[in-house]
Amino acid sequence: TLTIDAYIPASYAGKTDKIELYQEIEAAKTFIQLDAIHDKIRDVYGRLPEEVEKLLRKRKIDILSADESIDDVRETAEYVDVKMSVKFSTISGVGNTLFKEIINLMPYIKVNYVNKELKARLFKRGDWLSHLEELLAGIVRVNEESKNPNTKKLS
Repeated sequence: TLTIDAYIPASYAGKTDKIELYQEIEAAKTFIQLDAIHDKIRDVYGRLPEEVEKLLRKRKIDILSADESIDDVRETAEYVDVKMSVKFSTISGVGNTLFKEIINLMPYIKVNYVNKELKARLFKRGDWLSHLEELLAGIVRVNEESKNPNTKKLS
């Protein structure tokens, strides 16, 4: 789990409401559900504070991390390591496809292939949380596209 300052401030929602909101956010399994929760919170409580936005982003990262293409996400003070599954890592041509998908992140990451596993190290510089979301989403997209090779990539 990521160590980011993500929570529902006491000044934003009452204790009972906060418990219910935390449960709803944790129960979300799709981005559609998460978007609906975001809209509900905004409609009931008004503009979301940065801490609540981060809480929703953290859940999005958790959903992405649960994809079969990702084995592990580990955070340290300086970086986040993303270990891709052997099944994903051994898809024919996956390295080239992934490189094209995440090329914009290259200043922030180091990718290597060891023992039939792709690993990406994302350095915690700049807006690293957005970079992590982008990296995980790219891996998941490449995985989905590998299952449906006839599907054209949306740009």
